[in-house]
Parts: sequence; C-alpha cells; structure tokens
Amino acid sequence: MILLNKKRGFTPLQAIREYQTTHPEYRGHTLSYAGRLDPMAEGLLLVLVDEENKKQSEFLHFEKEYIVECIFGVSTNSYDMLGRITAISSRVPSESDIENILPRYRGVIHQQYPPYSAVRVQGKPLLHWARKNMHHDLEIPTVERTISLFEKENVYEKKTVDIVNEFREALTHLEGTFPKEESLHDWESYEQDYSQVIVYRFRVVCSSGTYIRSLIHDIGRDIGAGATVVRLTRTRVGGYTL
Repeated sequence: MILLNKKRGFTPLQAIREYQTTHPEYRGHTLSYAGRLDPMAEGLLLVLVDEENKKQSEFLHFEKEYIVECIFGVSTNSYDMLGRITAISSRVPSESDIENILPRYRGVIHQQYPPYSAVRVQGKPLLHWARKNMHHDLEIPTVERTISLFEKENVYEKKTVDIVNEFREALTHLEGTFPKEESLHDWESYEQDYSQVIVYRFRVVCSSGTYIRSLIHDIGRDIGAGATVVRLTRTRVGGYTL
C-alpha cells in the first residue's frame, strides 16, 4: 500500500495517475484508493496496489482525522470553494458563538449528504441532480456519524486575495466537469468586497463517511451566518498518518 499526500486541486484518480508518472515502477500495476478525498481537499490517500485492491472494504470503515479551515458569512452550493456562492451574510459570529455551538456536533450526529456528493439517489449520483438544480425536490438520505473530537485550534485573519490566489492555483490542476470559471469569478467578486476575513481552524476526528464540509455548512446555518470550507487536510486514516 502507498500512503499518498494528495495535492489540492487533484481528484484521487488524477493523483494516482501522476504518481504512476513519477514512479514508473508502478506503471502497468492496478492502483485504486480506499476512501476518496474531494478535489479541494488534500492529505492522506491510501492507495492499494494489485492484490490489495481486493481488500478495499477493510479500509473504508477506519476512523479519520482532519484539519479544516473555514470562513463564516458566506455559503456555496458545494459547501467548499469549488461551488457557486449562494449567500453572503453581514452577521459575524463571535468566538464564543462558535464555541457554544460545537458541543451540538460532538458525539453521534445525523448528517444529510451534501448536494455535491456521489451517493446515489433515484439511480444517479446526487451531484447529477445538483448540477441540474433538481436536488431540492429529492428526499436526500440522512446518515448517522460519530464525531469523537471537534475542537478549535486557531483563529486568525487572512487576506482574501491570498485565499483566492491559492484557490486559483488549485484550479489549474483540476480536471473534470466542475464550474471552475464560474466559481473563481464568484470568489474574485467576493474579494473585491472583503479584503480580509477571519479564518477558523478546527481539528476533527470522526467515523468513516463523515462529510466535513457538511459539518461546517451545518454550523454556519445554525449560527445564521453561513460558512464555507476554504482548506481541508486529512491527517489520519485509522493507524496511518500523513
């Protein structure tokens, strides 16, 4: 098994293909991943080689650990920067607002799948319906997840132009049918109105299948300000660490 540090802006399949290019000894071998990462997420990706692919299901239930950075006051339809901005709020939650709401999201929670996800609804991935803006009429499944740790690590100010430039760089790598130009345009417009933003960094330990961007979106919704993930790093899968 290969422990791969997936770059931001790469799909898991892109990351595997790049690895085979830079490591020619793996060309011609069958490689797959156990536990996907969103294109805008980075960090630990377990890559299985040849016969190990048959054991994929053994890795899918491992506990995961993430570092997630988010901003409040802006929402997107994908819950991260790759989506279109859907709302901007003038409400700025305080640190105490954030601290007070975190306990709601510790322990066993019920999480609805985000619109842009691969779970199948009525025979097609949910993202298929989201791209057609038809997901509002669907009954989206809710699943039980366990959040064993959810803590604030840091709060800091960052220039919005830096966040947008990092996003722009990630988009140069991304392949596939994503609204790259439209999303970038939205964030460039946002940058013109907000020169600096407050970034919250959290550490999350959770059961397999937890959507961190949904977690952040739900907190933003409950606070009444909206929230969007601007950086997400997976640091651990079971006993394997970044």
